[in-house]
Amino acid sequence: DRYCLVGPFNADTAQVEFEETPPKGPFGAAVEAMRRAGYGVHFGRWLVTGRPTTVLLDFQSVLRGLDQIKYFIWEHHGISLLECDPLVDQVVAFGFLVEQFFRCLGEQAKGQRVIGHFHEWMGGTAIPEIRFARLPVATVFTTHATLLGRYLAMHDAMYHDHLPATDWRVSARHYGIEPQVMFERAAAQQAHVFTTVSRVTDYECQHLLGRKADILLPNGLNV
Repeated sequence: DRYCLVGPFNADTAQVEFEETPPKGPFGAAVEAMRRAGYGVHFGRWLVTGRPTTVLLDFQSVLRGLDQIKYFIWEHHGISLLECDPLVDQVVAFGFLVEQFFRCLGEQAKGQRVIGHFHEWMGGTAIPEIRFARLPVATVFTTHATLLGRYLAMHDAMYHDHLPATDWRVSARHYGIEPQVMFERAAAQQAHVFTTVSRVTDYECQHLLGRKADILLPNGLNV
């Protein structure tokens, strides 16, 4: 009951994967506080083994204020989001709501330690603002494979050998993913603990994200 998953709300998939329940406990109190602030938030159980407590954040509820959210990301972290990319916009809106959730959770769970574990750049966009605001949250960021590394691997079979000579910014601009890569770098560099899943990926992180992983934690696969 001290563990909670946080993700984006998708009405279609939630119908079959999510069971909404009345909010309870510190996580539920944070959800109610967010609802009072006008944000779209759902509380319940994810219908997988273990039925973990789950909070789903409706990024559609904050898209009207996206320009202001983007402005503060630029002002605080130097990440430019002027070009409109619908997917990036949704991820940024979701990240804003994640930060608001941790703000509310910190107020509702005073005296308790809070750890936020973020996976991949799409899940980690809240980390820079959480650190900027000095919220009482210990942050862990895990990358399973860097975004830029995926692009490089598709176009260069020897890209690992070429990593030391790779300029991450030039390459990110070439593939049109500079904001995404900057978010990934910011999450990796500002998280309290940075982890990845293999020595090969750690080598990639050192060159493309600018930080060596603190811990190598191999993936656990249930197939």
